[in-house]
Amino acid sequence: MTVHTLDLNFQGVGGVIASSVFDTGDGLAVVDTGPGSTLGALEAGLAGMGASLADVRHVLLTHIHFDHAGAAGTVLDRVPQARVYVHERGAAHLSRPERLLASATQIYGEHMDTLWGTMQPIDPARLTVLSGGEALTLGRVPVQVHYTPGHAVHHVSYHAGDDLFLGDVGGIRLDVAQTPRAPTPPPDINLEAWRDSLSVLETLDARTLHLAHFGAYPNTPAHWAGLRATLTADAERVRAGLSAGLDPQAITTAFTEELMHDLKMEDPTLPARYDFACPPWMSVQGLLRYWARQAARAEQAGPAADGVAWHTLFRDGRDVRAEAHPFAGADADDAKAPGLRGPDHGRQVHEGDGDGAGDEVRGDGAAAAIGHMHHLDVVQHPEQLTGQMVGGGGAGGAEGEAAGRRADAGQQFRHIGDAG
Repeated sequence: MTVHTLDLNFQGVGGVIASSVFDTGDGLAVVDTGPGSTLGALEAGLAGMGASLADVRHVLLTHIHFDHAGAAGTVLDRVPQARVYVHERGAAHLSRPERLLASATQIYGEHMDTLWGTMQPIDPARLTVLSGGEALTLGRVPVQVHYTPGHAVHHVSYHAGDDLFLGDVGGIRLDVAQTPRAPTPPPDINLEAWRDSLSVLETLDARTLHLAHFGAYPNTPAHWAGLRATLTADAERVRAGLSAGLDPQAITTAFTEELMHDLKMEDPTLPARYDFACPPWMSVQGLLRYWARQAARAEQAGPAADGVAWHTLFRDGRDVRAEAHPFAGADADDAKAPGLRGPDHGRQVHEGDGDGAGDEVRGDGAAAAIGHMHHLDVVQHPEQLTGQMVGGGGAGGAEGEAAGRRADAGQQFRHIGDAG
């Protein structure tokens, strides 16, 4: 089976987001369509294969983040014969994306269309809903579905013959010289689940690994070992900063410096490329949230084994560090955790359906939220707590919050317009 890697040239930059395409004998299968903003690049890539969008019959989504699934609805609208395959915890959001789009529009404002384009709803009758473990037959191609959480609770991977399509769970790898690294945006990061997913994937009989970010690589033990090592190292960097009493901005600064040094040692061109593909602050946000949840569970179970006063770090409203961790995108575990408080927020109220996608959070202070670079989920950004976004950390009300979201979106994505 021949697999084509199509570069979607996100924001005019190559080597950031890829779709994988193969012929099933019953039309083309596309693994991850990319966002609506890159649909033209997907069509151009298909044309380069001597095909067109009309030849697509199967859209295999690894998960529902915008950079992977945003264009799926438009593809199905244009191709009545096509179907989408998606995990059960993401399916409802594809059929009813209104809440996702509303949240994202508040965040990105005027940048919404430029970044992500259109996300059209999909008729539920045209969704094949997966739970993991399914043995699909697409034309003449058998495809095994594996549930692979860790990056997202709605993440699956597809194994077809010699090829393994990994979405984000297989890491970001922009060059053969680069050690793969885990993208860890909020809200679903679960290191234990991620490691369990890797234990399944690394045993599969496949020759080639296909990564959305970016490209195809030989399936070698070194890939999996490298990903495990960097996943642990990055998580421990954030944990060490918390244990040392650093605030989120200081943690982000130190994390970024160390990450960029590591990448530069592998290839001098990697730091700038990686920063565009997966901004370090985004990964820090997800890991901060992961450690906050771990702390809440540890508090329920008893004093932390290492003696760190996690309840002070994360729950004492008088401690500024508590403010970094009431993230949106609540899932079932968050519903069990104690409420998190910050001095400008009061008790955070999570509104979610337990899938960690597009859920919202309310606070009684400056609860401005932003989204991360290539992902749809809404998160709290620590900079708003120091007044850099909505002024003094005390601007309340929907109007002030929306203004803060739009202002920050413009700040975070200004470099994207320059990249083209």
